Amino acid sequence: MPKLDVKGWRGAQNTQTYESLNILARALESDLGKPSESRASMIGSSPAVAR
Repeated sequence: MPKLDVKGWRGAQNTQTYESLNILARALESDLGKPSESRASMIGSSPAVAR
């Protein structure tokens, strides 16, 4: 495999993963209806458990 093909494939994979994560985050926020709370629960889940 030429190096350029590998780089192009990796770039496509990174972009696809980033976009799918954004779509997933938007879906979670729309389901919960409270974007700030959904982000806080996802980011601070372990600190909340520690408390």
